[in-house]
Amino acid sequence: MCSEKHAIIRYETLKRRLAACQKLSRRLSGEMDALRREGQLHEPLYFGECPPPGLSPTGKVEKAARIGNGLYFVRARGEKFLAVHDSLAERYLTAMAAELGEWEADYWFYTPLSCAVPVSELSGCLPELARRVQSRESLWRTLHLYFPGYTGFYNDIYAGGSPIPNPDVAPLQFFGEWEV
Repeated sequence: MCSEKHAIIRYETLKRRLAACQKLSRRLSGEMDALRREGQLHEPLYFGECPPPGLSPTGKVEKAARIGNGLYFVRARGEKFLAVHDSLAERYLTAMAAELGEWEADYWFYTPLSCAVPVSELSGCLPELARRVQSRESLWRTLHLYFPGYTGFYNDIYAGGSPIPNPDVAPLQFFGEWEV
């Protein structure tokens, strides 16, 4: 009799330990996934680079042209987007910039017009993107014409003596051809 109860107690103890281990395993796996995602951006030699986006808000990505790690020009169903990996967005973009994009599978997607705000914010810290901007004046004019709330907010809060200029005349195409 005593050995039967001992087996039940031991079984129930092991069952509880296993449940606790499974809970810990799920938590640690989640933490490791988060570290891997962040590491893909900042430690690509160890974790590998951020994979290109496979899905966009309009469907499957047909073509992706790499600008930098976690940054792509993409085409999906004939529409063009600037795709910004979530790790980049979390680290470098303001909430106003994020609001202009649509999120899908680890990436924020911006249309050729709505990408003006994230391009303005990211080009200061990502030289590979800054090199793609053919005309800063065109970018500034686009910001003033289509995103006056953002330029006012930026000039009041972030400018630090260097507001976004408002050129009177500049073409509105700040990128050359999108490479997709």
